[in-house]
Amino acid sequence: MRIFLLGVAYWLILGSGVTYAQWQVQVNITDEEKKIAEPYFPSTQHETLASAQTAVAEMITSLQQSGYFQAYATPLPPQDSLLYAVELSVGNPFHWAYLKPGNLDAALQAQSGYREQLFLQQPFHYADFQQMVENCLDYSEEHGFPFASVRLKDIDVEDQAITATLDYQSGPLIRFGELNIIGADNIKPEFLEAYLGVRTGTVYSEKKVAQITSRLQLLPFLTLDGPVETRFQNEVADLYLPLTVQPSNQIDGVLSVLPDVGRDDRKLLLTGELNILLRNLAKSGKTFFLHWQRLQVASQQLSISYDHPNLLRSPFGFGFNFNLLKEDILFLNRKANLSASYLTGKNHRITLFGDWRASRLTGERATMVGNGSSDFADVSVHGGGLQYDWTQVDQLLFPRRGYAFTLMGRSGRKTVSFWKREGTQNDQLIYQTQVSPQWASEFSFTQYYMFGSNLGISHQIQGAALLDNSLFLNELYRLGGLKSLRGFADNWFYASQYALSKLELRWLLEPEIAIPSYLFAFYDQAWMRQQYHNKSNRDYPTGIGAGVSISTRAGLFSLAYALGKSKNQAMSLSTSKVHFGYISRF
Repeated sequence: MRIFLLGVAYWLILGSGVTYAQWQVQVNITDEEKKIAEPYFPSTQHETLASAQTAVAEMITSLQQSGYFQAYATPLPPQDSLLYAVELSVGNPFHWAYLKPGNLDAALQAQSGYREQLFLQQPFHYADFQQMVENCLDYSEEHGFPFASVRLKDIDVEDQAITATLDYQSGPLIRFGELNIIGADNIKPEFLEAYLGVRTGTVYSEKKVAQITSRLQLLPFLTLDGPVETRFQNEVADLYLPLTVQPSNQIDGVLSVLPDVGRDDRKLLLTGELNILLRNLAKSGKTFFLHWQRLQVASQQLSISYDHPNLLRSPFGFGFNFNLLKEDILFLNRKANLSASYLTGKNHRITLFGDWRASRLTGERATMVGNGSSDFADVSVHGGGLQYDWTQVDQLLFPRRGYAFTLMGRSGRKTVSFWKREGTQNDQLIYQTQVSPQWASEFSFTQYYMFGSNLGISHQIQGAALLDNSLFLNELYRLGGLKSLRGFADNWFYASQYALSKLELRWLLEPEIAIPSYLFAFYDQAWMRQQYHNKSNRDYPTGIGAGVSISTRAGLFSLAYALGKSKNQAMSLSTSKVHFGYISRF
């Protein structure tokens, strides 16, 4: 027998000159068994005797889980005050002769991963067997049997060969009972049952119960004040949720002061914005949103949306939104959208929508004669698309940690209409149309970080692409303003494709408050391409600035100062933007 020294004592010398001795482990083992046990040897150094003993015990456990059931370690008499010596015996490995499925039906065999050939004259690996049992129990918990169990019976061991039969006991079938809301009376239990997927009388699912906390984090008007409690009685599982209603309805406005670039005297232009957001209408999670904005002297924008979750207590939601943009005396854009969505258990939302868009020229351009190749045109698009959302944040109203991701794709049939002169003397006006396909895609990813309790970072990357062989200026994406590219006027840029990075550094003044006051500095960087009718322009605008957001009982006040630089605008104090904002929650 040879002695193999696994640990070597050493001294860690600190700057103060103090030294600390380390325990070493010594294992006595034969040459033959060393080849088997060496991959399981513990680490070389340990700070305490208890740590060394634990490492040896873990080695024995690992050997036994690999089929060496007879492995054991015998402590030897101490030879040194910092030496822990053991004599290791591995023994012969055990293997499966045959593991019979027993009363495990075909569905459980498929879900658990049981295959006859995996346990027929195969080495015994406890981890594989344990995973099969856990898969079986997980499947049972998802289908109304939270008290199911799996054990081995008819066990026979002969010459290290194991023969056994699986014995599955399902236990009673459990169904969801009442959903009891503690502390919040401004919410209907029927809505929460449908939203959480725990309707009374449906089959119990442990997975749905485990996801309640993360699902409630997506509801800004509710806060979970404690752990979810499940009480089992008479084959029924009653749920108890300690909830608090949060003020989440809001009215907010933004006042922007910027130079009026359309005037020679460079006077200031005041633009405004009003948002009304009503959540949890009729105590059932419905949401209504209205947005109005004055962009320029004769330019306005109006958006209205409505979201109806869990239609008829189903897992499907319904949504509608309408958007109108009047761009000075140039054109009028309208967009309507009908959608059906499905929210899965892990905060993934899939939305299928129908889409209608129309852009009509106004003023003198409405009667202009062209051939469909000018910068502007009457355009309509009918189509639809698919959207995927994944949100995982600590709180919805003011996220500090987590992320949010959105990916959308749509396609449609585009119709371009215009007047054209015909006839021998071009004395006839004919209204013509051209039809072509159009595709578009959009994405957004936002990440929230916290470094300590005060310093936070918010970083958003977003982009979009409009793919069409005959694009017009009045149907392109619009960027610029406080909520897209800061440092520029609202809707200042036209883009057929763009990518935008928005980085914001935050210093929380009251980190213990859910929605705190904070100072912030930001850096926005964009790449955009403006392509329409053989015209192609690129720009790389930048926006920088800083501001403060103050949280009070009356609401949230914000002030931001921004500078912007683009191909046609130098970074100058004369073109700076000042944004005032106010949000009132109730």
